[in-house]
Amino acid sequence: LEERTVAVELERARLVEEHQSTLAALNADLVEANNDVDAARGALEEERQNSNQREASYVEQVQSLEVRLEYEEKRSEERISVAESERIESEEEHRLLLARVTAELVEAKTDLTTTRDALDEERKS
Repeated sequence: LEERTVAVELERARLVEEHQSTLAALNADLVEANNDVDAARGALEEERQNSNQREASYVEQVQSLEVRLEYEEKRSEERISVAESERIESEEEHRLLLARVTAELVEAKTDLTTTRDALDEERKS
């Protein structure tokens, strides 16, 4: 009976040691898994921050391009307006010049007619 008690005690001690060894291995696996999860969380957070920075950069670039586009549109409109004003002014100058030349032509024609009439009168006399 004593031998059997010793054998049972030895088996019990071996099972307790095996159980503790298994628990220690499981605990080590759990610690490693937690470390992996923490590393993955860290990598995910870093990627999220990088993504947010890229998005902010893209938003800034788009806003900059929108401001530039607005500026260029205004510049274009101003140039069109100036060109239109210059065209109208040029047309007005052209009309005035044409009117002046026409008036000078009418005056020259009148002078020519007057001179011709005077010459005809001299010839008759």
